[in-house]
Amino acid sequence: MVLDPISNSPLLNRLGLKDNDLTRLGQHLTMEQWVKARQSQQQRHTKAPKIDGQKYEYGEKDMEIIPGLLAKVHN
Repeated sequence: MVLDPISNSPLLNRLGLKDNDLTRLGQHLTMEQWVKARQSQQQRHTKAPKIDGQKYEYGEKDMEIIPGLLAKVHN
């Protein structure tokens, strides 16, 4: 399955989200590529998180899966 933005979405059109970094480059990310990148990224954090009790927090660029696509950690 290709993960391109939905072209006929009224909400995305109102928000001006008609493309993303990959589609602007003429590339199309598949679900398989996303899952492999996300799973491998979860195994290799570049920096240690900031730990406060039982909560931990990564900086914004610490969770970049592929260029232009950042992940959020919910704990």
